[in-house]
Amino acid sequence: MILISGLFIYPSKVGGAENYFYNLLKGLTQLKAESKYQLLLQEKFKGEFDPIIDKYESQYVNLNVNRGLFEYLTPYLLKDYKKYLKFFFPNYITPILGKGKVSYYTTIHDLLYKNYPEFFKPTKRNWLYLSHLNTLYHAEKVIVPSSFVKEDILKHFGDKFDSKIEVIHNPIDLSRFDKEPTEIKGQKFNFPYIFSVANLYPHKNTLTLIKAFQLFNRQYPDVKLVLTGQLPDNLKGELYLDYQIKLKEYIKSNPNIIVTGYVDDDYLAYLYRNSLFFVFPSLFEGFGMPPVEAMGLGIPTITTRVSSLEEVTQKKAIYVDDPTNQIELMEKMVYAFENLDKLKVQFKDQAKSIVDYYRPDTIAQKYHNLISV
Repeated sequence: MILISGLFIYPSKVGGAENYFYNLLKGLTQLKAESKYQLLLQEKFKGEFDPIIDKYESQYVNLNVNRGLFEYLTPYLLKDYKKYLKFFFPNYITPILGKGKVSYYTTIHDLLYKNYPEFFKPTKRNWLYLSHLNTLYHAEKVIVPSSFVKEDILKHFGDKFDSKIEVIHNPIDLSRFDKEPTEIKGQKFNFPYIFSVANLYPHKNTLTLIKAFQLFNRQYPDVKLVLTGQLPDNLKGELYLDYQIKLKEYIKSNPNIIVTGYVDDDYLAYLYRNSLFFVFPSLFEGFGMPPVEAMGLGIPTITTRVSSLEEVTQKKAIYVDDPTNQIELMEKMVYAFENLDKLKVQFKDQAKSIVDYYRPDTIAQKYHNLISV
């Protein structure tokens, strides 16, 4: 029996890591391998998880400590520990010590704190560094979602870990967008709009997108920018507070910018499919799920060449070379708008290859082959 820790899951609050977890479970289920795995979950969220959880036998625990500390000490805190021969930790923590002959497999998603240390308090940076170092030493295999992350780890921790790191791209479940809802729980838009994902973190580069859109809007005033995601109303005490304040001010100053807040899958599918094109201007991603989703749906997509993004979009998107250059981003948006009919055909034609490559069962098979052997 292999135990998968889902202790890091806080339903609807963990974003890409949560989708990655559920998509992987869906893939294992499609392989009919769920009987080989058991889940470790937080008792307080019972009933709030994605329904795929119900396909698995689960052990629930009440966390009286930080989830990372619990995972560090799993061999000493978990009931019936000895019945598990292997443990999979999908979010960077690996137990410090083991009991008996047990193997650990752990995913490290990125090293954002090494590339943008200014976004993290010293205590958080130290915690992540020590956690990653412990994982690199004690895990049987370390799984990363892109070749970029592997190279980044080797750069910061040394080539001695090369043979231990396995690149497996994240699974993408586009079937969650297949359902045609009878009612959209959100505003329907009867105007042309560009779609993107809003985020308060500076490395997501939403501010550059908004500045580029302001310039774009001068030529095409009837087009709006729709941002989905949660931008907090009350900002205080953050390391990047000035950035957040500027972001909110720019959004407030332009009535052509619409922020939807958090949306469910049905509404997200609507926003993707009815947009002119999708823009993802991020400065740093260990993987970057939104542009892959957009391209899998056949939506013309503009993103950047930095970090993992050119890799995971398979060099098939429209790319900005300098993601902080609002002029270049605006020019790419103008290009997409003025060549929309041609681009829609191009992106629709290449969507199937994206969907097939990232299918949950295809990616889950790679995990299963690695962990279960």
